[in-house]
Amino acid sequence: MLTSGRNCWSAPCHFHPRDKSVLGVIDIGMSLKAYDAYVRATSFKVILLGLATVLLVVGTLVAYILLRVDKPVNKLLAWINAMMVGKPAGKSPVNSRDELGQLAKAFSILSARMQRRTQELERSREQYRTLFEHVPCFISVIDRDFKIVRQNTKMREFFRGTIGMHCYEVYKKQPEKCDICSVADTFLNGKGYTREECGLTVSGEEANYLSYTVPVRDEKGEVICAMVIAIDIGDRIRLQKELQISLDFQANLIENSIHGIIATDEIVCR
Repeated sequence: MLTSGRNCWSAPCHFHPRDKSVLGVIDIGMSLKAYDAYVRATSFKVILLGLATVLLVVGTLVAYILLRVDKPVNKLLAWINAMMVGKPAGKSPVNSRDELGQLAKAFSILSARMQRRTQELERSREQYRTLFEHVPCFISVIDRDFKIVRQNTKMREFFRGTIGMHCYEVYKKQPEKCDICSVADTFLNGKGYTREECGLTVSGEEANYLSYTVPVRDEKGEVICAMVIAIDIGDRIRLQKELQISLDFQANLIENSIHGIIATDEIVCR
């Protein structure tokens, strides 16, 4: 039973001065072991949840990169490398609509154009090779050291020259450069020249030919080689010589005849 302060200090069960209001202290103890265990368990679960979230996010990113980036990029690189070595690459391996798919589409268009250009280049090269080898004239390409770096079939058969020989050794069968040389003039002036030449075949017979010497330039416009295209005019020279011999014979015959010889035109003399 509670009483007033006056009654409390004057009651027979308490003995304390009238001016003292605090009679004592009550100490209450409570165990926090269960709470600490709950906090530790909750913290461990939060850490596990955080780690699982991080691992899930990282795994998702890694899987996405591997499936959507790394794998398509490797396919695209293999496809591009196949194009670089000249193999038929075929259809693009990446068909997505993202930036990588757009890049693959651009490479696909570029590949198709490159294949068309390569085929056109191969056709042109084959046509050039056929024309160069089977044209009915002598063709040789000569460098600045007057050495033959390329020649066609007719040139090889007629003069029997080989790559690396000097042009004067092949055409003229002589050890030194010609005094009048169209190849030297072409290298000096960068112009083409047309001249009648007389050389020797592999059998030592006289070879008369009309040569066209033209410069071969590099991408900078400098003359690096001279191409000599020669046409055999031996038959024409022989015909001219035979005609001249015939004319000389007729002139001798007319001049030294013991008979009187006159020549008239179509008008009948009266």
